[in-house]
Amino acid sequence: MKFISPLSWSGGKAKHFDKIKALLPAKFDKFIDLFCGGASVGLNVLDQQLCNKVVFNDLHMICILV
Repeated sequence: MKFISPLSWSGGKAKHFDKIKALLPAKFDKFIDLFCGGASVGLNVLDQQLCNKVVFNDLHMICILV
């Protein structure tokens, strides 16, 4: 099940998460979501437990979730 961000963001990548996930390595420690916008990619990485740490970055926010 995909996590859908509560933040509405034009140009969001939520629809493309399956394609993005296919490009990710099998195991990794930290995911840095550059240009996170609505944060749907980083939130899906956390929700699907693909790594231990996600860093969200955008012009107006920087947040690290462990």
